[in-house]
Amino acid sequence: MDPAELRIKNFIQPEQFPYETKTGWVYDSGDYEPTIRMVMEMASYDELRKEQAEKRERGELMGIGLSFLTEAVGAGPARTWTSLGSAWPTAASFASTQPARPSYAFR
Repeated sequence: MDPAELRIKNFIQPEQFPYETKTGWVYDSGDYEPTIRMVMEMASYDELRKEQAEKRERGELMGIGLSFLTEAVGAGPARTWTSLGSAWPTAASFASTQPARPSYAFR
């Protein structure tokens, strides 16, 4: 199975909301698949996978990373987040070392 498809398969599905996590947080809504599919299209993910396969055939390495996060907003006082140790960045990004390909940053 393609790594992106595995990630998509493991998303909380829209019909599962509201969804309570093991830590007690409740997600009220979400539909994550359309968002990651849009980013994959913008990044030409299928072309990247083809390029990766070609490089592997030549013995070269090429990694492709996907990440998805739900940023907690409106969850209460800052002291709550400090006690949970939340100091993560608020931006996800796609970047390529190929000069002909664009780099994207989403905030």
